[in-house]
Amino acid sequence: MQTQEPTSKKQAQKAQSAMEYLMTYGWAILIIAVVLAALYMLGIFNSSTFVKTFCEFTSSSLGCTNPELLANGSLNFEITNYGQFPIAVNAINCNSNAADFSNSIAPGVQLGIGDNYSASLKCYENSTVFTGVIGQAFQGYINVNYTDTLSGFSHVDQARAVLKVK
Repeated sequence: MQTQEPTSKKQAQKAQSAMEYLMTYGWAILIIAVVLAALYMLGIFNSSTFVKTFCEFTSSSLGCTNPELLANGSLNFEITNYGQFPIAVNAINCNSNAADFSNSIAPGVQLGIGDNYSASLKCYENSTVFTGVIGQAFQGYINVNYTDTLSGFSHVDQARAVLKVK
C-alpha cells in the first residue's frame, strides 16, 4: 500500500492544480465576457456611433451646410451658391443611388452669388422613402439641377452625403 499512496497524492495534487488552472481562466473569461457585454450595451460596436453627418458637392460652385435627416426621411439643409454667376435651382433630390434623379422637388428659386436656400425634401433608398431610427446612418447623394442665369446653360451638381438620423 505504500506504493499507491504517493501516486494518490500525486494524482490529487495534479487534479487540484488542474482545477485551479480552470478556475483562474474561467474567472478571467467571465470578466472579459462581462466587459464585452457592457461595451456592446454602450454602443461601442455600432459603426453608426462614430458616423459624422456631412454633405459635400463635387464642384466648388455649390455648398451644403447644416444637413439634418429626420426619422421619417425628411432632409433639411442649406444650399449656398459659391459660383461666379447667379443660378436658378430647377430640381433637387436625395437618393441612395447616384444615378437616380427621380423624386425631385422643383423649388424654382434664384440664388445670387453667395446666397443660401433652405431646402426640405425626402431621401429615398431603393425607390422608397428612407425611414430610420435615431442614430442610424444614411449614405446617399444629393443632386441639384440648376441653370446659370447669365449663360442659360444647365448643370447638375452632386453631393456625397452621409447623414445620421436625428
